[in-house]
Amino acid sequence: MEFQTFNWVMDIDGNGTLSLWEIWETIRWVFRVPGSLMVEFIGQFPALAHLLGISASPETGYASLDSLYSKVISIFVWLPLLFWVLGLGSKTPRRQAVQKTEPLALPMPEDYPVLRHYRS
Repeated sequence: MEFQTFNWVMDIDGNGTLSLWEIWETIRWVFRVPGSLMVEFIGQFPALAHLLGISASPETGYASLDSLYSKVISIFVWLPLLFWVLGLGSKTPRRQAVQKTEPLALPMPEDYPVLRHYRS
């Protein structure tokens, strides 16, 4: 099975150089790849595709590969991945085991203000 999502040419106008708008379109395409793949997968099931209004198969055309469904699914893929990567960089080293403290050399005075424990 050939996925239409992966058909992409970076040099869109074919002049042999990459311009800023071609790089921008490539970044947008990379962002939409997870959602487009999912929409194209759903498009293979006619009943589900008809229910959701998706046209992403050879029979119906590939108009839905750039739809809102594709963008929302892509956001739900990229955001957790982004937070996971950011979390990798902010891991703190494990804390050492808390060592027992030595008791005070002098006992606390009787009139020292402490929280009272109420018995129930």
